[in-house]
Amino acid sequence: MVSLKVKHIHGEQYYCQVPISVTLLECLRDYWKLYHPSPYLFPGREPDRPLGITSAQKHFTRAKNCAGIHKVGGIHSLRHAFATHQLAAGMSINPLKCLLGHQSLMVTARYLHWQPEPISGPCDLLAQVQGDKSDE
Repeated sequence: MVSLKVKHIHGEQYYCQVPISVTLLECLRDYWKLYHPSPYLFPGREPDRPLGITSAQKHFTRAKNCAGIHKVGGIHSLRHAFATHQLAAGMSINPLKCLLGHQSLMVTARYLHWQPEPISGPCDLLAQVQGDKSDE
């Protein structure tokens, strides 16, 4: 994700190398309007180079600390949380396999350790967070 280029986002299809939610697309558009990054969506110190993995990890850790989250887990834990929430929202394992870019269904099956009660449709986590903030 750190090497994501602006041209990789296909807003009309809600696709960014993987399908994205309407809420995430709106956030990315707002970010682009503010900063106009090019060619990388998240540039490093030099605009023609992507943000480094270490920098992304540091930002993640700083955001966790600011949010008061002390649970152990790195930036890759976001991928696991996303997969688990998609299963909870009712997504079946085959579409999840494709969404995560796995070659083997066995790799995706590790997310089945927690078998949630399904709710309706794919889960737009950003919309839920934004909805929670508007309730305050």
